[in-house]
Amino acid sequence: GILISERMLWIGVRQIAVILTAVASFALACLTEVHVRSSAWSLLGGIVLVKLTYCPLSTCISLIKAEAFPTEIRVFAFSFITLLAELTGMLGPMLVEVLREDEQAASWHRKQLNYYILVMMSSVMLCGLLTFIVPGRSGDGRPLRDFFQSRVYLKRVRSDG
Repeated sequence: GILISERMLWIGVRQIAVILTAVASFALACLTEVHVRSSAWSLLGGIVLVKLTYCPLSTCISLIKAEAFPTEIRVFAFSFITLLAELTGMLGPMLVEVLREDEQAASWHRKQLNYYILVMMSSVMLCGLLTFIVPGRSGDGRPLRDFFQSRVYLKRVRSDG
C-alpha cells in the first residue's frame, strides 16, 4: 500500500482515495452479477481487485487522519477515530450472520447477497467521498504544521567566584 501510494503522491492523497474507492466499488458492483459469481476466475479477479485496493486506501485514510488535526490533539483524535472505525467494523460479520440462514456458504439467497454486496459497495464509495469534507487541505504531501512554539532559552552560566 505504501509503495503504490507513495509513487502516486503527486496526484494527492484525497484523489488517490477516491480513485481507489471507485475501483473497489466497481469491482463489488461486478460481483452482484450472477454470471460473474458463477465463474471461478471472474469471481477470483473481482475479489483480488477489491482486496488490492484496501491496503493503499488504508494508507491514504491513515495519512488524512494523521494530518487533519493539530499537534496538541493529534494522538487522541487519531486513536479515537480508529477506535470508532474498529467498533463499526464489527457490524460486518454480524450483518453476514443475520443475512445468512445457516452456516453453509450456499445458504445465501441471491437477493440478500446482492443487498450485502451493495451495502459494502456503498460504504466503500462513501468513505472515498467523505475524504473531501475532512477539514484542512493537508494530506497532499505537504509537511505537517507544528502548532507548538519553540522557545529559545538562554543558558545561564553561573560561576562560583
